[in-house]
This record gives sequence, C-alpha cells and structure tokens, in this order.
Amino acid sequence: MDQCADHSRFALIPTTVGQATANYLFNYWVPFALPVNMFGLPLLLLLVGKIRQKASRA
Repeated sequence: MDQCADHSRFALIPTTVGQATANYLFNYWVPFALPVNMFGLPLLLLLVGKIRQKASRA
C-alpha cells in the first residue's frame, strides 16, 4: 500500500493546536460569529431599546 494513500485520509485532522485554532478562526468565527457580533446584536439591542422607549411613553 502506498504511504501517501495512508496519510491522505487524515488530511482534515489538524496536526497542531495552532492549526486547529486557525481553522476554527477562519472557517467559523470570521464568516458566522463575527458578523453576528458586529451587526446582529447591536441591531437587536437597538430594536429592544426602541420598543421599550415607546412602551414607557404610552
């Protein structure tokens, strides 16, 4: 059996903690969590604040 074939099936398993961290950062945090934290949560808080402001005036 070819040695390259044995190692190719483990190509998706990170070999070091740094590699695993980089994969997590670039594959999850940047595309999903960062936009939610930058846009989603502030808009949600703004919406809740406007609703509470209207409720206190009425």
